[in-house]
Amino acid sequence: MTPFSRAAGAVALSLCTSFTSIACGPLRPTISVGGLKQNIDLFTDQADYESRAKKLHNGVSPDDAFATMGVDKTRFIVLKDKERMDAAFGGASPQPRSEEEMRRIMDLLTRVTVYRMTYQDQNKKVTVGVDKTDFKSSGFDRQITLIFLDGKLTNSTAEPIAADSKETAPVLTGNPTINETEQIYTIPELGKQLPRALIGGAKMAF
Repeated sequence: MTPFSRAAGAVALSLCTSFTSIACGPLRPTISVGGLKQNIDLFTDQADYESRAKKLHNGVSPDDAFATMGVDKTRFIVLKDKERMDAAFGGASPQPRSEEEMRRIMDLLTRVTVYRMTYQDQNKKVTVGVDKTDFKSSGFDRQITLIFLDGKLTNSTAEPIAADSKETAPVLTGNPTINETEQIYTIPELGKQLPRALIGGAKMAF
């Protein structure tokens, strides 16, 4: 038996001993890796979150909107530049065809203020295996966006026409139900080939 064969056998036995729970057995440990939580202390649940947003009406001031939501203004961020434009135009970037149209767009943006707050409770778990790793996410990730033109709310859900308008973003966006699993294969075909290699290497060692 060559030195290489003996070394391969020793390595195979060492791997089998060290990783019995993973490579040589069915165990695939699941590890909680925390999650993402934002502003979960503000609402009892998603129903509470939605019910408050539905009380908003077009034409109210920012202070009145925050009071209706029962949320302090400091919990919101003020969107700038591209994010503000995306919200103001519903994600469709305007394409001015003249200097006059450009001036109108810029004038509109100077009159628009957009506040956004994330309401998120997302848990992440990792299940580790010799051939693949599963990343599982669950929970929810939602945003509330308030668009004010000349200091007045313009995208309230209480007015269906405004809420369905293609010209502005809706108040509530995001994903209320996250249940996603992503699989990453560590080494292609490793799950099939490694047990066979370990057995073959062990035989070569004796």
